[in-house]
Amino acid sequence: MQSPWIREASKACCSSSGCCPNPFLGFPHYVEASSSSSKPQSAAVSRYQFEVSTTSSLYPHFHFTNHESLPSYHESFACFNKVYPQYSQTDEADKIRASEYPHLDSSVACFDYIGHGLFSYSQLQGSPFFDICCSTTNVGIVSLVPPLKLESPKGKAPLHEIEEIIDSRTSNTLQCKALDHADSLGLVLISSRTRSLINWLVNALMSLQHPHSETGIPAVKIYGPKVMFDRGPAVAFNVFDWKGERIHPALVQKLADRNNISLSIGCLQHIWFSDKHEEMKEKDKFQPGIDVVTAAIGYLTNFEDIYRLWVFVSRFLDADFLDKEKWRYKALNQRTIEI
Repeated sequence: MQSPWIREASKACCSSSGCCPNPFLGFPHYVEASSSSSKPQSAAVSRYQFEVSTTSSLYPHFHFTNHESLPSYHESFACFNKVYPQYSQTDEADKIRASEYPHLDSSVACFDYIGHGLFSYSQLQGSPFFDICCSTTNVGIVSLVPPLKLESPKGKAPLHEIEEIIDSRTSNTLQCKALDHADSLGLVLISSRTRSLINWLVNALMSLQHPHSETGIPAVKIYGPKVMFDRGPAVAFNVFDWKGERIHPALVQKLADRNNISLSIGCLQHIWFSDKHEEMKEKDKFQPGIDVVTAAIGYLTNFEDIYRLWVFVSRFLDADFLDKEKWRYKALNQRTIEI
């Protein structure tokens, strides 16, 4: 017997407006509808169609070798909406981001910490629950006092009435707006939104290839699953130069930070290398794992964020990009970094 929330999730994901237009035949709710259909399709076929649609969101079987040849943001977003029509139904997340998270504007793309937890960003920036001040005692004790000070109250109102007025203005309910926002959106909608964004980003990163390379050296190596329906909303990758040498993740992170893009660094352990990366395995055999760049996507992430990340990584297709950044950094009279 299937639980109600599983049937609800399947119905939302498998409807005509969802990410998978074909129903999951494993759910009893769709047995009758599937039997009457002339051409029933399994969940595996639906997931396969999702992966094919994702790979065709960019030019199929086409590799970008020049960062200046990337399609524009508006062109990419138009293609994105055609491949993922259900993304437009998640615009409520964009409204929450604009009203409660003003630090996540169009000039900043955060893939390490996007500022949502128990409380929203605007809620944390509001007035505090209490103030810290120094009491006038001989020992200088620091005490916690409410942000209220009564000096020479005027009028004939008794003190207990003043206390009642103060208590009536104080709320005993703890509001966790970030949790309320996530609950209002729902698990199905959040999963649909992040699934579309992460798969498009992975597909876009894999389309970058260095020019004039006989073996077709990719600019990005993705660790873990590639385009997949059940893929998690995070990606671990490394960037390689035109010689096939890995660019240290710390350097990628610093360069991304200059472009107002926040990335994280992680360490992968117990991973398997193909023959193509056997040389890298020999170099790192004395290390417990391999350092990677990580990017996490939350329900506040939008398409503009992942497009900006793709454009930034594509700049490594320029063989002189690292040298240009080093000299530009030096021209600003700032401390240089090792490359």
